[in-house]
Amino acid sequence: MGRYGGKYWSVGFGDFSRFGATDAQYRYLKSLFKKDFRGEGLTQAEASDKIEEGLELRAKERSELPDIADQMFSLFMKRAIEAANTAGDKWLAEHPEPEFVVSTPDGLVEVHGPIGKATITAPKKGSALAKWMSEHGLNDRRDPKTLAFHYKHQERLEGELQLVCCIAALEVLMEARTEIGDIRVVYRCDDEDFRFKAAA
Repeated sequence: MGRYGGKYWSVGFGDFSRFGATDAQYRYLKSLFKKDFRGEGLTQAEASDKIEEGLELRAKERSELPDIADQMFSLFMKRAIEAANTAGDKWLAEHPEPEFVVSTPDGLVEVHGPIGKATITAPKKGSALAKWMSEHGLNDRRDPKTLAFHYKHQERLEGELQLVCCIAALEVLMEARTEIGDIRVVYRCDDEDFRFKAAA
């Protein structure tokens, strides 16, 4: 349902979560399960759920091993994605009305805020987190400057939505302190008047 001139018109808007899973999601799934899921035709939402499942299984498996660093990062990555998903759900609940509509190859999509992009930078080489991700194939070699971090709202266009998700995840990862290699959130937005409202 879209609104034009105060009226609502049903024009079959799409939802990013129902679009096909991204290449990055498929690569991450392969690193988690050692299996190629491309032939299964997953949606972005299904791939996101599968990633959470894979990280939960990995955390459970690692909890039984003596390697403390492995246990720690498996748990932190799982918790970081959960925090990002929760923050994103809350933001969408607080911004229920679309501000405009954009056309994508998959159809028209309602957008609930200014378009932007937020990411978490990749950990510095040599840091404990960088070594752990490399050892387990969780670093994305196609995008070495960005943390391979896949939460369910990642492909949406709203910049502030992505920003709150990344901040929530970073707050979890910061608990590992110096072990994470000085990662930080990077935000880009075309709206010159954008001001982020800090949580109360």
